[in-house]
Amino acid sequence: MNAPGRYDTGRLFERQVDLFPIREKGGCYFSPVEHTAFVDRIDRLLQTLRGKLRRFPVPAGTPQGDRSVREAVAAGLATLIAEHEAAVESFGNDTGWPNRTTAHATQ
Repeated sequence: MNAPGRYDTGRLFERQVDLFPIREKGGCYFSPVEHTAFVDRIDRLLQTLRGKLRRFPVPAGTPQGDRSVREAVAAGLATLIAEHEAAVESFGNDTGWPNRTTAHATQ
């Protein structure tokens, strides 16, 4: 359970927004500008609940901002790719694939 004034909005964001972690331990994320309207809605919801969402816009076109965004997105995509590769590698471990499929195809 969260402490008073703390709310777990992770699931809302997972379903709606591309989040890229800024910190390896999480808790701080970069969200592309395309999702500003959704983030605004969550911010208003949290304010209504007396919670808060700390937001720090990253200005485009600055060397530091552009580098930070590139690094966050690259790391986030690398993690996503690794998760998918692991899922593909383990595919069939619980279904009997490919043996069952191969056996069926040769009959």
